[in-house]
Amino acid sequence: MAEITFPITELSVEIVLEIIKQAATPDFKKLHLGVNPYKTAVNLCLVSHAFRAVALPQMLHSVILSKTNNIHSFIKALRIQRAYYICMTSPATHIPSCENYHFITNEPIIRARLLYCDYSKYVHRMWIGECEYIPSAEPGEPGRAPTIHEIDACIETDYAILAPVLFATSSLGIDFMSFKILFRALETVWKREYEIARPITTPLPWKITSLTLTGFPLFTYIYATEGEAFLSTLERVVLLIPWKDGDLHRVLPSWANSVSWSFFSKVKEIALPIPRATNQFLVSEFDMLFLNTNGIRDILYRRNIGWIIDILNAQDRSDRNGRAIKVRLGVHGNENSGGLDRDIQVHGNFVLPTLWEEMWAEVFE
Repeated sequence: MAEITFPITELSVEIVLEIIKQAATPDFKKLHLGVNPYKTAVNLCLVSHAFRAVALPQMLHSVILSKTNNIHSFIKALRIQRAYYICMTSPATHIPSCENYHFITNEPIIRARLLYCDYSKYVHRMWIGECEYIPSAEPGEPGRAPTIHEIDACIETDYAILAPVLFATSSLGIDFMSFKILFRALETVWKREYEIARPITTPLPWKITSLTLTGFPLFTYIYATEGEAFLSTLERVVLLIPWKDGDLHRVLPSWANSVSWSFFSKVKEIALPIPRATNQFLVSEFDMLFLNTNGIRDILYRRNIGWIIDILNAQDRSDRNGRAIKVRLGVHGNENSGGLDRDIQVHGNFVLPTLWEEMWAEVFE
């Protein structure tokens, strides 16, 4: 059958815009196969400035930074946008500094206006994988947040560059190994907003209401003032945490009893995965258990939690304490060889899911 083509110029503007939006929306269902979910959106951004203006917001809605190099590349992109902004708003004497960001035109202001995008307006969800630190701009050490003097002098570290976008999201997923990034960013905004005189009514400098934690449990930094303030504003906490070998027969993992739940004072829902099928410590399916306020109260006061088993076994899989849904996890592979035959890799004495971010992107809004 001959291929049928239809010129895009024959379509109305509204239909063309909708096609671009749909095509630019990332598909995270093949992350475990190594498929880049942003590939189509990036290609559309290269078509023209008009295409980029439509595709970029769709691409930025859910940002998944699984590896250290992804995080560093994202921060570099934020710095480039920062340079565009400076070119648009600074006196002409400051324009030459933008040459470091590869302006290839004699009209850098025009180019900056075409390419500038405020990522904080469009990033609604963000996932940060394992990354112990990010390179920081001078002055100071990579692990230190900037002082008030440095912020006022517009000397911005990578944490200061990342913070406005990070805290503009409503949903954040982060590996425990990257906790330092989260709380260095918290330090930055806290110093900027609250270590100088501000009215009591000043809103907190973040919009995050849903926090997903993954990796090996390591609750650090929460004793800082800004850490406690941040955790106390969360409405949902998702704990995608590996189970120890000895936990596979338990309804709740052993680490759940050591969490300082009092920090999560406004949480309305807690979600955590419970192994459903095991085969020599390889878990193929999970029940994602969602505990509502009643269920959380029972956990906090160490009450009888037999109702959890009832929910998992019930046909409608819900009651006054919570609900459950079945989920599966993929493994790293590629489109040709697949890789769906194994869902879990064993690491030490932990049963370690390989791609929680794929499930997070599909299940949690």
